[in-house]
Amino acid sequence: MKNRVVLLLAIYMTIACSGNAAAAGIQITPHRAIYQMRLEQSRQSSQIASTEGKMMFTINDACDGWTSEQKLDMKYYYVDGKDAANTIANSSWEAKDGTRYVFTARSTSNSQETATFRGQAELGATGGKAVYSEPKSKTVELKSAARFPTQHTLEILNYAARGEKIPNRIVFDGSDEYGQSEISIFVGKPSPLAAAMDITGKLRGNPLLQEDAWPVRMAFYPLEASEAGTPDYEMTIDLLPNGVARSMLVDYGDFSVRGTLTNLEALPAGGCSR
Repeated sequence: MKNRVVLLLAIYMTIACSGNAAAAGIQITPHRAIYQMRLEQSRQSSQIASTEGKMMFTINDACDGWTSEQKLDMKYYYVDGKDAANTIANSSWEAKDGTRYVFTARSTSNSQETATFRGQAELGATGGKAVYSEPKSKTVELKSAARFPTQHTLEILNYAARGEKIPNRIVFDGSDEYGQSEISIFVGKPSPLAAAMDITGKLRGNPLLQEDAWPVRMAFYPLEASEAGTPDYEMTIDLLPNGVARSMLVDYGDFSVRGTLTNLEALPAGGCSR
C-alpha cells in the first residue's frame, strides 16, 4: 500500500470539532480502533494472490489540535510464489483551525526501511506551503483551495449533514514526496448499525457505534490528471459523526482490500477547556 492510502485510511476517520461541526451534532471522540485487513477481490490482471494484516489507529485531543498515530502491518502473497511483509507507520498533528500540520511517515519492506517523510505545513486564505525536512529539504506550494486531512473531513461531514454535493478538494497529507492529491467524493444516505457488514458480538453493543454512518466514497487523483483521468485508487468508508469508521474498502483497480473493525475503545478526554 502507498503511504498516502494508509494515512488517509486513518485520518479520514477524524472530524475536527468546531462551531459548524457542533451544530450538526458532530464531535470527535478520542479512540483507538483496530482493523483486520484482508483481500476482498483480486482481478485477473493482478499479481496479488492473497493479503493479510492489521491496522491500528489512535486519535487524541491535544487541546489546540488533534494528534493521530497509525500503523499498518501487511503480508502480501504473489501469484509467482513470492511474498513481502510491509509496515507503514504514520503520525500527525493538525491545528483545529486547519492552518498548521506536522507529519511523519515511515515505511519498511521485509524489515528494511524504504522511505521516511517528515515536515510541517501552513495554510492561509491565499494558500500556503509545506516544508519537508526528510528525506531531503524541499518546499511544496499549496493552493488556496488546499486542505489538511482533518479540515477536509469536517467539510465532508458538514456537507453530508446538509445533503449537499461536496466539491473536489486538494488535500495535503505529507505521506509521500508529493504530499497532495485531488479528491472527489460521493456521500450516500446514512445507514444504521443493523446494515453494517462484519460488526458482530460485543462490537454491536459498543456505545461508539450506535449512530447512523455515512457511506463515503472517495477517488484520489494525481494533481496533473485531467478531469477524465483514472484515479490512483478509490476508498469507501462508513463514517460516523463521532469520527469512527465502521468499515473500509480500498480499491487499487486490480485488487481491493477490506478493513474489518475488530476492536474499538474510547480514550480518556484530554481535559482541555472548550
